Amino acid sequence: MRAWIFVVVAACGAPAATPPIAPAPPAPVTSNRAEAEPWSPPPKPVVRGPLVGVSRVDGSPRARPIANFDVIPAKRSDLWHPCVRDVVQSRERPARDLLGDVLTAYLIACDRAAGSVTFGSRERRDESSYLAISGSVTASSARLELAVVRHGDVLPERITILAGATHWTSIALDPDFDPVAERSVASLPFTRALSRVIRTVLDSDEAILRFESSAGSEDVVITEDMKQDLRVLSELSDALNP
Repeated sequence: MRAWIFVVVAACGAPAATPPIAPAPPAPVTSNRAEAEPWSPPPKPVVRGPLVGVSRVDGSPRARPIANFDVIPAKRSDLWHPCVRDVVQSRERPARDLLGDVLTAYLIACDRAAGSVTFGSRERRDESSYLAISGSVTASSARLELAVVRHGDVLPERITILAGATHWTSIALDPDFDPVAERSVASLPFTRALSRVIRTVLDSDEAILRFESSAGSEDVVITEDMKQDLRVLSELSDALNP
């Protein structure tokens, strides 16, 4: 009996059993696989405008950038002679721009008091005889002419233009002879009829200018340089006489 009681007391007085400790979780496996990163837009480039010279208060030069320089292009008329600008400024823009460019590219004599500009082609020293352009322009009027230049002392009485099926003969010419340059110059009004002939010449692969006089005739091929002048004359006629 004593032994049983002893056993019971010993069992009741023993310390409580300690729960087993759970093993630590395994370390995560490091992956060497590339991970996608979130996309972000690249930084915008800094756009700098051209440097435009201005003056400081003390007169020393400095420069400043213009942020929106595309909206302030150089004026076309800045390239024109001041007298030309005065004469053409009152016209509609297409005619004004064309007139200003032509009067800048060709030889001119400008009368600012009268408000008129006389113009003409430059002399072609490499061609014996040729066609050119001439005329005069005011703020409200224009006179366009086809200039006929022939080298030599034989003055032309008429010209004939042959281009494709076109065979056009001018009215009688009244040329002025320059004994120093040994050439004669005549002019023909650039009428609508003549304008149509010139259009045919421009579209033709081969066109002939024939000088006619009592001494005979002379044929000259209308070159690409001549056609360039004729094209300008035709465009001017269209712009000024719509």
